[in-house]
This record gives sequence, C-alpha cells and structure tokens, in this order.
Amino acid sequence: MITLLSTILPRVWPHAWPRAKQNLFAKRTFRLQAAALALGLAALGGCGYSLETVRLPAQAATLGLGSVTNHTFQGELDLRMNRALQRRVMAIGSADLVSPNDSDLVLEVDLTRFDVSRFRDISQNNAYTFQFTLSGTMTLRDRRNGRVLLDHQPVEGTARLDFTVLTMETPALRDQGIELAVNRLADIIVQRMYNTY
Repeated sequence: MITLLSTILPRVWPHAWPRAKQNLFAKRTFRLQAAALALGLAALGGCGYSLETVRLPAQAATLGLGSVTNHTFQGELDLRMNRALQRRVMAIGSADLVSPNDSDLVLEVDLTRFDVSRFRDISQNNAYTFQFTLSGTMTLRDRRNGRVLLDHQPVEGTARLDFTVLTMETPALRDQGIELAVNRLADIIVQRMYNTY
C-alpha cells in the first residue's frame, strides 16, 4: 500500500505526500509500540511481577461509612463529605461499601472547623485569593475485634481560588470553594485510611 501511494500521490498532489507518508508510518509505529508494551507486560506477569491493588487495612474486605458529624456553622458539609467519601471508595473498588453494621471496618468523620480566608498574594502577581479550609478528625474501627486503627486522627483539606482582579465573595464562589475543600479533605481521608497498615 505504501509503495502504491508513494508512486501515485507525489504526482497527483506533490505537497501532500510528506504528510501522508508521516501519518502512515506514525500509525504503524504506534501499533508496534502498543504490541511491544503488551508483550512486555505479559512477560513481567510471567516472571512473578504483578500490579498491586490498594487494600483496606487489617485484611478487611468491607467498609462502612459511619457518621459524618458537622460541628461547624456551615450547613450540609456532612452530606457533601458523605457523598465525596462514597465516590472515592467506590472508585478505588478494592472494598465493598456496605452498611456500618455489616462491615469489617467503620469510618467516622467529625468536621470541626470551616474557615474562609481572603488575601492578596503578591507572590502570585497580586492575585486575589480565597482560601477554604475544612478541618476535622477521622476514626477507623475494626468491628471484627473492636480494635481502633485510627483514633480521632486530625485531618485538614484546603482549597484556593485565585483571581487576577478584585473579586467579591458570592454564594456561587463560596459553594465552589466549599466543594473543592470537601473533595480535598475526602482525598486525604481515603488516602490515610488505605495507607494505615
């Protein structure tokens, strides 16, 4: 096919041949690279190497999300945190998310402080910054033996919104910052939970 194109295409359209030739060779090179990668992964699997999956601590197979308690003056943080934690645990997929009464491990979160700071950051070209900080504690209990793996471990999630012009805090901006801070804290909680043991 390349030989046929190399004789006809330069005569019909002389400027298009270098680009067409490059695309044909790029597709063939990509296929060769993909085949080499698949062959390499298969060879590594045969040598005893495997891709490690993330596991819950203490060989637990199920996780229950216990209470998420909001002790701040910002409403609905507990609902947002619960949804964010559920999404992250289900995305990892190495543990079944079940009722706390039927689970091996139970995760409980207490949200204790929510702050919004406004300042002008001269290190970022005079950016006007809103910083949202959500703090709390996390407790991870093993229901099988009653052992506490993490006892009121302090956690904090921070999110920043930077603007180049003076910006007023609106309900939409505050909502966006709250969502970013909740998601950041949920990431930290899940990471700490999976890295416990």
